[in-house]
Amino acid sequence: MSEQEEKRPLKMYPGVSLGSTPRRGMSKITVFLLILIVIAGASAGGYWINREFIAKESEIPEIVEIVESEPEPVKVKIEDASQPAELDLTFTTAEATATATANAEANDLDLENIDLTTTTADVADDDLGLEELLTEDTATTTPTSEPETTATPPANTNIIDQTITTVSDTVNNLGQSVAATVNNFAGTPSTPEDIVKEIKAADALSAKQDYNAALTKLTRLAELPAATLGKFTPDIYYRLGLANRYAKNEDAAQSAWKKAYTEYPDTISGRLSALALADTWYYWYVQSNQDLSKWESIRDAYSTAIGMDGARFLPAATEASIAQKLNYLNETLIFNPKVKVNGAVFHNVEPGEYISTIARNYGLGTWTSITEINQVDPKNLKVGMTLKIVPGRLFILVDQQRMTLSWYLDGKFIKRYRCATGAAGSETPVGHYEVFKMDVEPNWTDPKTGKVYKYGEPGHAIGSRWLALRGGSKSGLGIHGTIDPDSIGSKASNGCIRLLNQDVEELYGFASVDNNNETEVLVID
Repeated sequence: MSEQEEKRPLKMYPGVSLGSTPRRGMSKITVFLLILIVIAGASAGGYWINREFIAKESEIPEIVEIVESEPEPVKVKIEDASQPAELDLTFTTAEATATATANAEANDLDLENIDLTTTTADVADDDLGLEELLTEDTATTTPTSEPETTATPPANTNIIDQTITTVSDTVNNLGQSVAATVNNFAGTPSTPEDIVKEIKAADALSAKQDYNAALTKLTRLAELPAATLGKFTPDIYYRLGLANRYAKNEDAAQSAWKKAYTEYPDTISGRLSALALADTWYYWYVQSNQDLSKWESIRDAYSTAIGMDGARFLPAATEASIAQKLNYLNETLIFNPKVKVNGAVFHNVEPGEYISTIARNYGLGTWTSITEINQVDPKNLKVGMTLKIVPGRLFILVDQQRMTLSWYLDGKFIKRYRCATGAAGSETPVGHYEVFKMDVEPNWTDPKTGKVYKYGEPGHAIGSRWLALRGGSKSGLGIHGTIDPDSIGSKASNGCIRLLNQDVEELYGFASVDNNNETEVLVID
């Protein structure tokens, strides 16, 4: 309900006191006057109570269960890249039902039961503490008036008496409706404390599987003005999506989640909503249907869910599953040379062009991402050859607790690798860094002895690529390969971040030291 609608006064039958039931003992003169008023009011359309705030009961479509499992390699038919696929964020139940499996396995990830007490980083300072809201099992109820039994008029009543009885009954019923309406408005939340209380009550109802009652409360909250809801808006819409999901209102569930995801992507509830949508769409359009036109939308929703800040509000296993799905999606979206994705360009090789000049013209730090994506030999470019190029600013997140390195292009998650970080006594310092130097097959200086090893010599320890970092509290740090693949996943280095050689080579192709496009690195514990 808009703020203007909320402030509009109640329209009621003239003469009825708010919250009262009119007495049936009225004179005939009074009744005739009321008849005239009713007729006049009805013709003007102004005597009925404004009941727009009451949610209408909707039809309940069949639910499509989410099945979360490991993605299996499949053959995807790729259309010509010159005609980009349309990406459609509007996914309906009818569309999904046509492609979903009838006997789906139970969903491994029950969003309602996510353990939010493991949060160790703030996503937004004004986020509602979800773990607190899920603990209290109390619900509020709104009192309503008991209907008064209407007496049956005598059989020999003349037409005037029947009219009097009818009008009196109408006045009586309207009075009861007014009373119920006033009770509802009297309980309308108006303070943050009231809103939290209502959310807790809705959570308690959902915990009891009384989803329709929870929907009533949450819908009523969602109709309040945005200024009243404030920071609680995404929390309400996330729960509204859950309640609709379990009440089998699938399209309504997705509509609520989409609002929280698109309008509040930096909040926990916005990111949980993105996860709920992405899991649904992944099952419908990747596992069940292989509808490539939806993959980028799924990737973007998962990217929002997993974030770039390292906030650990999801269980480690859930986050690992998301990353694995993102790796799988991007193998097609990014690394298939025929698939068009937002941000990618398709370049037709002109006479006299070299791969280095092409890369430079698109702001790339190196040309190796072009050869990686297109699987071409840079020495054998042919005129007229079409090259898929994916420029963008690279951001790297190193999580030392989970021993992972994730990288993003222009805010979209692309891939995650296992990594190794500093051993005890040579810990990798947390902080923000930037890549300032990049080398292929670099020399390496042993920090303990000062001896310099050329690439390929026995004792050379940093693999095939080197991305030097500056910033933070320790110099000489970098991201590099390794000659000891078994060390990946442990604290084993002299302070640098180690990757498998094939991983660092892939990452290297998207890095840049350009002042306007430098690669940023964030290291967290």
